[in-house]
Amino acid sequence: KLPDQDMQLLAQGDLRLPPGVEVPARAPGFASDCHVLMSFIDSFRTELSLPKGGLDALVQTLHNPASGPYLGELFLALIRGSMEAAQSQSLVVPQQWTAESTLSALTWPEVLRRWINCGPHAVSNRRNYPEALAAATTLTCGGMKTHPQGHMAMLMCLVDSVMDHSNVKGTVDTRVAHIDELRQRWHQQQKDFKDHEKQMLQDKIVREAAAQNRDMDEGDESDPKPEAEIPEELLNAEFEPGSKEELERNRKIEQIMEVNKRAVFQWEKKQQAKARDEEREEERRELEEKRFYERHAKHEMDFNAKIHKAVVRYPTLGSDR
Repeated sequence: KLPDQDMQLLAQGDLRLPPGVEVPARAPGFASDCHVLMSFIDSFRTELSLPKGGLDALVQTLHNPASGPYLGELFLALIRGSMEAAQSQSLVVPQQWTAESTLSALTWPEVLRRWINCGPHAVSNRRNYPEALAAATTLTCGGMKTHPQGHMAMLMCLVDSVMDHSNVKGTVDTRVAHIDELRQRWHQQQKDFKDHEKQMLQDKIVREAAAQNRDMDEGDESDPKPEAEIPEELLNAEFEPGSKEELERNRKIEQIMEVNKRAVFQWEKKQQAKARDEEREEERRELEEKRFYERHAKHEMDFNAKIHKAVVRYPTLGSDR
């Protein structure tokens, strides 16, 4: 057999593996079906009482069924599930086929052969899974002689029929509803986020415009800078230089200026405190805005994790049926 494209690249020297690393082996021809089947097993293991085991165990038992009981247990669980699904649809299922004395670790190959070739789904099996029918006719006691592709074809045939099982349908409906609920909640959160963000931007524009107006007006009109108010009679009064009246006028003007100086000092302290408060308020708003976006990012990560768990870890297989 000619090597595939990866092998050709390796042979040309375009891609070099580190020393001591073996050239990767080709994936089996049914690798994609293995992943689909493993996804089904992981999704409905509890609902169908499927045996424990991962992808490595599945591939190993397909290539060497005698390596352990995993393949037989998997076929037994799927056969029972397929028969229960047919019974729930009021299809004819021979009672003797479902008896524990009939369906066992030694007899499942014969029951499977009859179920695929003569069961209520025989017509659709001939049309959709001809490889499964051919493989079922070659099953021996224990099912240990059929090639891996044959086992995979029969497993996929059983998976198709077991999708009508009430437990599987209920689980699919529940997971679809859960995903829909997650998406609705996310859309609502996105709407709330955009509304809140829009309001924050509008408030920021209003604050900046108000600050700009205050700068242009040189201060707050509600709290102007104190100015010394000297009565006109004192300013306009004319006295002899060095006279007692002139000294008294100057003393009064100095008193007014001193009072104004203290008022200006208090006003400046008040303005400084107000500026510090405004600065702290702006820092608080910036921190709140930062936390707002951080919370949104966290909610987005949590939502993506939930969707990943619902769609990838527990995919809604069969939701199109």
